[in-house]
Amino acid sequence: MRTLSTGAAKPWRWPRSSALPTPSSCRSAASFAQERCKRGEAGSMRADYPLSFQRECEPARPLLTIATVQTASADRLRTVRNGTGDRLAILGDGDAFTALADQTRDVLIDPALGNWDFFADHPSDYARSSAIEAFLPVENVRGTAFTYAARYVLLRAITHIGNEPAETLSGVRRLIHALPASAIAEVAGHDPSCPQALRWGETVRATVMTGIAGIADRTPGIAPVSIARWLAGPSTVILFVRRDPGRPSYEISAIEVALRDHAMLSGFSTHRSDDEARSTDCRPDHARNPAHRHAPTGSARRRGDQSGAST
Repeated sequence: MRTLSTGAAKPWRWPRSSALPTPSSCRSAASFAQERCKRGEAGSMRADYPLSFQRECEPARPLLTIATVQTASADRLRTVRNGTGDRLAILGDGDAFTALADQTRDVLIDPALGNWDFFADHPSDYARSSAIEAFLPVENVRGTAFTYAARYVLLRAITHIGNEPAETLSGVRRLIHALPASAIAEVAGHDPSCPQALRWGETVRATVMTGIAGIADRTPGIAPVSIARWLAGPSTVILFVRRDPGRPSYEISAIEVALRDHAMLSGFSTHRSDDEARSTDCRPDHARNPAHRHAPTGSARRRGDQSGAST
C-alpha cells in the first residue's frame, strides 16, 4: 500500500491563540464583567433585534366548571345565574341534586331516560373517537387487542346508525346485539366458517356490549338534550347530568369527555373540582392504578376473564 510522506514528525503544541483558560484568567474575566455591570456598560453586549418577541397575556376566557352536588358552591351558582358568561355542569343524583335545579330553565341529561342527543354532539368520526374510548376503555392489559377490535366495530356501528334519520344511541346497542359473530369475523378478514374465527367474533361483540349494554331507549315525550346546543344557548342555564350509582358509568364518562371537547371548541376553559377528579376519572383503571385489575361490567363479559366480581 502506498503511503504519503509527511516528513519528519514534529511535536504538537497548543496554539497561543487557543490556549486553555486558567483559573486566574477565568477570575479576571468574571471581575471584568462585574465591573462593566457596575459602570452600566453591560448593555452594549446585548443583542438588539428589530422585532419584539414579548409574549402578551392571553385574553380571559369564560370558564366551564364540572362539579358535583357536594362541590357546587353557592358562589359559583350565583355567578352563573348572574349571566357572567361562565357555564356550570353538575353531576349527581338524589334530592339535593334535584333541589339545585331551576325547573323552568335548566336542562337535564339522564342516561336512564336516554335523552342525550349523542349524534348532535358527535357529527364526525374524530368527535366520535373520544366517545368510543370512553365507552371502551382498556381495563385489562391482556385484552387490549380485543378492546381495539371492539372500538373499530363500535365506530362502524355508530357511523351506520348516525346516517339514519332520528336515530339514537340505543340504536347502536340494538345493532351490535343483533350482529352475528360471523359478520364481525368476516369484516376483520377471517374465514367466517372457521370455529376459531367465530369465537373471536363472539369475544369482540361481547367486549362491545360490555360498554354499551347499559344504554337506555329514549323515553317518549322527553326532548333530547345536546351539549353543543346548551353551550350555544344562554349562559344562565345550568346543565345537570344524573349519575345513578346503580348504572354503568361508561355513558357518564362519554358525556364528560363531550363536555370537555365542546368547551374547547367553544373557547371555554374547563375546571373540575378535586374530589370529582378522583371519583370519575375517565382514564382506564390500569392507568390510574396499574396494580388494580378492574373487571368488566354489564351483561356480557369478555371470554377468558376469570374474575367473577362486578363493579
